[in-house]
Order: sequence, then structure tokens, then C-alpha cells
Amino acid sequence: MKISKIMTRSPGTCSPGDTLAAAAETMRRFDCGMVPVVEGTRVIGTVTDRDIALAALRSGAALDTIPVSDAASKDPAVCSPSDKVEKAISKMKKRRVRRLPVVDHDGVLVGVISIADIAAASKKNKKLRKKLLSALREISAPRPIVLTEIAG
Repeated sequence: MKISKIMTRSPGTCSPGDTLAAAAETMRRFDCGMVPVVEGTRVIGTVTDRDIALAALRSGAALDTIPVSDAASKDPAVCSPSDKVEKAISKMKKRRVRRLPVVDHDGVLVGVISIADIAAASKKNKKLRKKLLSALREISAPRPIVLTEIAG
């Protein structure tokens, strides 16, 4: 199954200069936990609800004063709409993420694929469901706490 069949099209986005408060509001409006960070239409990063929480804890500042660029990942894993869903699962597992931006051959954002999208698609596909469960175990495994994440 190709990613294009199950991805979320037209996801909410933010830019590096937006505030974390604006990114959080986009997450609320789109009911998601990750927003692609774009310059124009090209994906340059991602920001998650976890990124926002850690940035707020680290800085102690209000979310409306912290730019997205301070918290966003700068090297996001992405996939193509023509990739197979299994490739997205593999990337999620490797990077320990639950969502991936979907970009075309020019790096232009065309959607997002999430664990929830894959779970919905796996209802009738036992093989896909098995791969998804394996990935979820690895993605969700406890990570050692890195003190610099908290201390800054």
C-alpha cells in the first residue's frame, strides 16, 4: 500500500519564526501532535508537542516568546507519497517518531503520515498490523533521560 492512499493531506504547518504558542494552536486546530516547519512550501523541520514542552521547561519563558526555530528538529525524516507504508514504518521505528512529513520530489510538503493513519489502514491487513505493532514497541520504549534536554 502506498503512503498517498492513507496520508493526511493539507496538514497544518508553521514557520521557523512563528512562536511555540502559534505552533501549539495549530496542533489544537488540526488535532495533531506534530507540525511540519516550512519555508515557503519546503519542509525544513518538525516541531512536536514534546519539543514544545521541553523548550518551555528549559527556558522558563512563555510560549508566545519562544520561536519555533528554538525547539524544532532540523533534520526531519520524510517520505514520499509513492513510498510503501512499510518504508514509513521503518523510518518511524529508526527515528523513534510517530509522524512523518510527506514530500514530493522537490521537497514540497504534500501531507503527513502518522501511526494513527497506519493503524486505521491496518485493520484488514494482518501483515501491516504486525509491522506496526513491532514499530510501536520500539518507538514507545523508555529512553534514557538526557540531562541536557532539561537543563538546556
